[in-house]
Amino acid sequence: MQRLFSKTEARQVMESHKGFKSAIDRIIKGRDELSQIVIDDICVIRYEEMLKKLSEIPIDDIDTGGKSSRVAALEDHDIKTFADAYDMSAQSLAEECGISGYDASNIKGIIDSKADEIKNGIRIRIDAEDMSFNFSKLASDLFLYARISEMAASCEKIRRKYAGIVDLEMEALKIACADVGWKLAPQKEKNNAVSAFDRLTELGCSDTYGNLLSEFGRELEKLKTYGPEKARDEIKKDPRLYASLLEDIFPNFVCRDETEMYYGIPDDIAKEAGSCRILTEGLKCELKK
Repeated sequence: MQRLFSKTEARQVMESHKGFKSAIDRIIKGRDELSQIVIDDICVIRYEEMLKKLSEIPIDDIDTGGKSSRVAALEDHDIKTFADAYDMSAQSLAEECGISGYDASNIKGIIDSKADEIKNGIRIRIDAEDMSFNFSKLASDLFLYARISEMAASCEKIRRKYAGIVDLEMEALKIACADVGWKLAPQKEKNNAVSAFDRLTELGCSDTYGNLLSEFGRELEKLKTYGPEKARDEIKKDPRLYASLLEDIFPNFVCRDETEMYYGIPDDIAKEAGSCRILTEGLKCELKK
């Protein structure tokens, strides 16, 4: 089989497919990184909401039997609410307020326990009209996550389908990238290299591989230009979708009435279906998502 392409063209095909593989890895990694960024955004919102609620609890609430000397010592050092002491360690409380380490540990334990209770009860609404900085950042990151997670799901399918094939074809094409290697190679390897060049070239122009990945690359560049306004517009169109995404990333953070429907299925029906046991005996088909 005659080689109808140059070593430069062979190298270009190899490089393009290395680029496609890198793009797949980058998109999947980007999805995972954005998921963590969304979690970090949520933690910031929870922290600020928790501090707000702790600031409403007077420090003397740690004493159920009346104000004690330890509470007076805290108040003398401008610790008036649970929030004022939340970020302090027990050691700092003891040293700065002149109370015993035992009392400081007990106080810190009471405050931390209350903080955890508040944090676990914090819920938000997916409100595109919320103009606060923290929600704007969460909305922007969640919008990016939604767009990139769709691409990442496609990339995972592409990788499962083509990764092994592409690796084999690239290995076969290697000998065509240098004149010496080509001249010394057996005819069978030359034939394999020519076939590999043709298949890789075709795959690079395929709508299910090369063209699709190139389209994803253009979409990623476009996403860089979007700001919070675009995210708000998209969230307004389908708030339940974004509520469901947020629930998947960080369960029990979205108000219940926002997540009572998933993918068009009412929550009570989904729960009932989830509790059912499917008897598979005698089935002749496969169940797929």
